[in-house]
Amino acid sequence: MTSSYPPIPLKVVTPFPCRPLLPILPPNDPLNYPSLPCKLREPRFNASFNLSTHIFPAAYLRRGPDLPVPRIPPPSARKPERENAVKSVHKTFQENWNNSSVKNSKHEKILWNVVNRYVRNDLDKSTSTGITLFFAHANGHTKEIWEPVLARVLSSPLAHMIDEVWTWESIQHGDAGLINSDHLPAFFDWSDNARDINNFFLHFLPSNALDKSLPVHLPRVSVQEVEKRLCSGFENRTLITIGHSFGGTSIALGAVSHPKLFSAVILIDPVMIDPKEPPVLDWALKGAMKTLVRKDTWESKEQAYVEFSSSPYYKS
Repeated sequence: MTSSYPPIPLKVVTPFPCRPLLPILPPNDPLNYPSLPCKLREPRFNASFNLSTHIFPAAYLRRGPDLPVPRIPPPSARKPERENAVKSVHKTFQENWNNSSVKNSKHEKILWNVVNRYVRNDLDKSTSTGITLFFAHANGHTKEIWEPVLARVLSSPLAHMIDEVWTWESIQHGDAGLINSDHLPAFFDWSDNARDINNFFLHFLPSNALDKSLPVHLPRVSVQEVEKRLCSGFENRTLITIGHSFGGTSIALGAVSHPKLFSAVILIDPVMIDPKEPPVLDWALKGAMKTLVRKDTWESKEQAYVEFSSSPYYKS
């Protein structure tokens, strides 16, 4: 008796070309480097790995118009007022989507990404395997969403094979969203998250995991090291990337653009839709509008926990 499901025949899908990514370069120094918005903490699990949090500049030159983030009336406002505001945003998005000059525009704002690093406490040159795990979150989540997974992975009998783990945070999520809050544009192109991830791999990921104490602001690797990575990937790392939904799509785009950087790609429910299909806009706007009317402020952590715990979606 088998414990697995019978294989499902794969549907043959006609490939469609990916839109090329914009150049993957960080902005020029010197920059006004921000501070972390929250104090450093210990991981929420017991494992022989040390946690640290780091900041670095996102890829320079962003897709989309530099329009301000729409302001929606607070949850305390009357329902018709909130509904009318959302309808107005919906109309604006549709108009801009159909305007090629707006949709194809770019802006030069300096934005920031944040990552968590988990490095093995007893790591040294003699025990290093080079295995590096990289996790990218889904839309609406943060880098800490992976800690329940890490609690199991890093306490398993095979944890000694892992040198370090990095968990990703997109520019408009979590700590990165707090840092960028005054500069976020209304439009965000998912391909820019792919560029930001590859920007980290090319320009900021250290050559190996042996340095257990890294500065909050990750230094750039040398130009020579960047060229080496572009040509042949990492010399001392086996980079295994895991992405969920939005994170999976971003990793897939990055791997198509720079396959030599990736040793393995694991995609969990990645969103991959032919951009020429008309339903794409409707699907994207439906999710965006639901997000705009969703409650995002609570009086306390305890109140937030109670409400999330009672939600059929979030309590799982």
